[in-house]
Order: sequence, then C-alpha cells, then structure tokens
Amino acid sequence: MKKKSPAIILLIMLLWCGFAYSQPNSAIVSTAAGCDTINYPIPAAWSRGNYTIIDGANTGYRTGTNTYGDKEKAHFFDLSATANTYITRCYIQFAKANSINQAGLNKTINIKVYDGTSNTPGALLGSTSTTLENIRIDVQLNDKTDIYFPAAIALPASKKFFLAVDYSTLSWPSDSLSIYSSLSGRTPNYAWEKWSDNSWNTVTSESGLSLSLYINPFVSTNTTCQLVQPVTMGQFSGILSSKGHELSWQTLSELNNKGFYIQYSANGQQFESVGFVPSKAISGNSTQPIQYTFTYQPNAATQQSHYRLMQVDIDGKTSYSKQIALRNSALSTGIIARMVNTAGSGVLQVGFSKSTTGNTQVRTIDATGRVMLQQNVAANALQTSINTSKLAKGLYVLQIVNEQGQLIDTEKFWIQ
Repeated sequence: MKKKSPAIILLIMLLWCGFAYSQPNSAIVSTAAGCDTINYPIPAAWSRGNYTIIDGANTGYRTGTNTYGDKEKAHFFDLSATANTYITRCYIQFAKANSINQAGLNKTINIKVYDGTSNTPGALLGSTSTTLENIRIDVQLNDKTDIYFPAAIALPASKKFFLAVDYSTLSWPSDSLSIYSSLSGRTPNYAWEKWSDNSWNTVTSESGLSLSLYINPFVSTNTTCQLVQPVTMGQFSGILSSKGHELSWQTLSELNNKGFYIQYSANGQQFESVGFVPSKAISGNSTQPIQYTFTYQPNAATQQSHYRLMQVDIDGKTSYSKQIALRNSALSTGIIARMVNTAGSGVLQVGFSKSTTGNTQVRTIDATGRVMLQQNVAANALQTSINTSKLAKGLYVLQIVNEQGQLIDTEKFWIQ
C-alpha cells in the first residue's frame, strides 16, 4: 500500500561536520588497516540532520520508526568502479534511540546487506545484530555505532549493494530509532525504505526529500583487511538481567592473547578491574570468531554503570575496547502504573504502583528534549495530576525523578 506524502516535514536537529568531500556515493578513503571506508570521514558537503514527520495523526522519524510502520531504512552503494569485493564492517550514526522500558531496550536491531545489482534491494547477502540499548548508549555519547559482521560478506559481481537497518522488532511510539541523514538537496538520493507492505521505495518517492544516510561501510579486496591487530574485536555489548549486568563480546581473530580484564566505573572516568576472562583460543591464537561472556552485579547507587575491556597479550601489552554503559535498574520496575489523558480535559492523571518517597519530581519533556512542565509530588502519594492545557499538540515524555535526582521511570503520552 502506497503511503501518503507528509504535508509538513520538520527538521528538528542539524549539526555541521567539516571533512574532505569527494563524489557523494563513492567517497572512498583508504585506511591504515587496508580497508576502504565509504563516505567516511563524512563529506564536507553533507550536513547532518534528523527529520520528523508531521502529517495529521502521522508522526515519527523520516529515517526511522514512525506511525507509517516502516520496517527498514537502507543506503545504496555502487562500487563498480573499484576493486573492492568484500564488506567487513560499518559505522552507523543514529540520531535517536530509546524505549519506555528495559524490555524494549533489549530488542534486537538487525543490520543487513542486500544485493543491489538491479538497483533495488535484492537477495540478502549477510547480516549481524545489536540491541536498541547499545545504540542508545552511542547516541547519548554522540558517537557512531560500530558494527562488525561475523565474517566478511562477498559483494555481488556488480559491486552494487544496500546496507540496511531493520527495526521491525520495534513499535512506535513505545520504541524509537532514527538514523542521521544529509540535508535535502545536498546530495543525490541514496536513501531507501521498506514499507509496511514489504515493498522497497526511495525516500524521494514518498516525501520529495533527497537524502543520503550516515551509514559507512568498510570494504576491501580480501576477507582479512581488519585482522591487523593482535586481537580484532567484534561487538561489545551488555544487557540488564535478574543476574546483574550480562556483558558479551566477540573477537574476530586473536594473536598471542592472554585474556580480558573487565573494568567497571560508576562515572565513566575512573575504572577498576572486577574480573578476568582468559582467552579461549588455543595458545591465545585464533582466526575464527570467539564469543565471551561475563556477569557483574554493581553495588553503586548511580543510575548507570560503565564498562570497558582491557585486553592483555601474553607478552604483557594491553589495549582497551570502547566503553559501554548500562542502567542499574530496569525501567519496567518504575512506579508509573497508569496514565489517563482524557481528550479536551487539559489534565493528565498519573497513578503510581507504590507510594512516592521524599521529594519526587515529575517532568514533562517535549519532542526536542525541552522541559515544558515540572512539579513536585508529595511524599506517600499514590497519584498526581498534571495541567496540560497549555501544551501544544504532539508527543511528550513524562519522567519521574527521585530525591537523589535519579530517573526511575518514564512514559510517553500524546496531546491530541
């Protein structure tokens, strides 16, 4: 089913980048690792933006989750003029990533490579996955998400392919995800989308916008272009469970690897080792992917815990992984039990599952992150009312903050 074009498209975020520019779809930069990166560093002619759909009841993100029910967003690449034959890795810069509860943050996000020989997404060539929580942490740090494929993926003979983000596991507006794109008119259109009826279409065909996505593949003429370090790391991630923080990581190759010290920090600055996992590779050497896990229960009362891996060679040399951060308590154990927003009443009724303690604060946040309303809730309260009569129509987020200033629950609501 063809979707309606939005009446208004609002640019809600714009950041500028300054890098050397080449052709929009073939800016290839050689790296020290022997790989080529496509459109990275980001071309200077691009300017980073995130578009929000405003079309009556239809809302959401143009290059992400929205009420149209889009399933995937993809970028088209044509490397027919190059010698590259494999893709091994990619960067993706996300603008938004969140969910109203921990179950949503644990949802899987698949990263896919499609055959692009026909200039439209064809057969699936390979894929890997991450979680919404891992992406959310990168967004908070204003960092790109680094995606490794378990094994190098061979490009088709045409050397045309699509790199896609599949978020069909998500549900708008409970879950949100959006990829940064270039501004309209700055570059040719290479952005595609998979609609709810499973048909593939260009973003231009629906909205008139001419976009390129901030998706940057690593390509090469061989399958081992990234295997140049003693230990080549794959994904490093974690989830919150009843056991604590379950960390997992992958190595793509190992050379003289002794193992990994798991390091913890309450503030993301001062780290301490809380465990050690020895290498599973025979004599510390492997050319095959290996999976590792480690579970830790933090004692700190902070909202988040930060982790990194310190990899140690047999000869004592060390290197560090990227940092990740995890919540110390699941949002699903928060205190919001119900929300009633009767149309036209101008009042949002909020019920709590347990009595509030101390100086609990309720904040109302708009779609751009501004605090629109803020009020305290008396101790031992089981409910509160919020005057929403002066709020404009749109999507808002209700935050509950305890007396220590920690976010203990959040929920989205609409003003019609």
